[in-house]
Amino acid sequence: NDFDYTVVNSAHSLDEWNVHNLIFSLSYDAFVDQPDWKLAPQIRLFYKLPVSGKNVIDMPTFGGQLAINF
Repeated sequence: NDFDYTVVNSAHSLDEWNVHNLIFSLSYDAFVDQPDWKLAPQIRLFYKLPVSGKNVIDMPTFGGQLAINF
């Protein structure tokens, strides 16, 4: 088996990769303020901020969640 190591060493799929993100989150639970409610909404918003990375594509992400607790 004769193998050319220059081909393997130049393969980008074998390169190291990593990603680092900061995640900011805000949440509100109405049940904490109004414990006598039978149904209480819970709201959560988040923002993911890419800080650094190597050989990856990472984009900022914004999202949320709405829940009804009973």
